[in-house]
Amino acid sequence: MKNQKGITLIALVITIIVLLILAGISIVMLTGEHGLLKRATEAGITAKVADAREQVSLAVNDLVSGYYEEKYTNTAATTPISESVGEYVAKTLPDELKKDQYSSYASATYDETTKDATITLVPKDKNGKTLTAVYHSATGKLDTFAAPAD
Repeated sequence: MKNQKGITLIALVITIIVLLILAGISIVMLTGEHGLLKRATEAGITAKVADAREQVSLAVNDLVSGYYEEKYTNTAATTPISESVGEYVAKTLPDELKKDQYSSYASATYDETTKDATITLVPKDKNGKTLTAVYHSATGKLDTFAAPAD
């Protein structure tokens, strides 16, 4: 009987225990607080915010250049298109952003005293982040802030 070959019951139990430990670790790595699935979701949200920031930045830059082009090169215009570039951005930007469907709602407000335009993009999905951008007319700078959606 010494020449019999096969797996002992102890070796089989140890193998099953090792496999269960590896499966448990794998599940925790996927679904835990810092798991792969959560990090992938957060990366997707970050990418959407970056995309929205880029879209706002491009739209504002296009509007600012269009404002100055229309104001200073269009000799046929008898009235200025707007008193300030910030006001022009605030009036025109929401329609520009809605064309590209980057948000379910885009709004812009204009502050008479500072001549700044504040743009707000509300995300389509509940996991997204609300993006607020402020265009400073005096400096030509665009600041963006992302906050979790309500």
